[in-house]
Amino acid sequence: MSIKLYSKNSSYLEYWSDILKYSKRNNTFDLNSVNTYDILIIDFLIYDDISSLIDSITKSKSKDAKIIILHNKPSFEIARKLLKYGISGYGNVLMHSTHILSAIKMANENHVWLYPEFISQLVKVVYNDLETLDEKLDILTSREKDVAKLVVQGFTNKKIAENLDISISTVKIHISKIFEKFNVSERLSLSILLK
Repeated sequence: MSIKLYSKNSSYLEYWSDILKYSKRNNTFDLNSVNTYDILIIDFLIYDDISSLIDSITKSKSKDAKIIILHNKPSFEIARKLLKYGISGYGNVLMHSTHILSAIKMANENHVWLYPEFISQLVKVVYNDLETLDEKLDILTSREKDVAKLVVQGFTNKKIAENLDISISTVKIHISKIFEKFNVSERLSLSILLK
């Protein structure tokens, strides 16, 4: 896996590089274990504003590249805007090495990484908008709609199965079909899309 770092700030580049070198040396995260995707770690402040960053992402992002945006003042609102454009992670430029490595690992596995408090906020926002959710779920069958609503609320497969009185394997089949219809690969992306 190749990881490219972009920042005008040399201290950020040095900090990120040291984390990647140290983790490789000590096997806390094997950068060579998976060769599927390139990871781009980008300093938010390279761009004048969020619009130019989004424009750059939508125009130049290769199909397989995973983008992690790091910001000196991360905010939930900016995270929401960026997630709509397919970024794979968002956090602080100087966040702890475990967070950076976790973001890289999640991006490489086609998942999204955010601070836990941002995820909690996102779930609350999504939960508050369930009334308008029905319109967005028109492409699903009735049972898939039931499952999707519970997924968006943060229910586990086991809890969904219990609520709908179906087996866990049936829940997994429904979730797989929902992901396919919305062209997403995991729950957070579905929640963001349905927001």
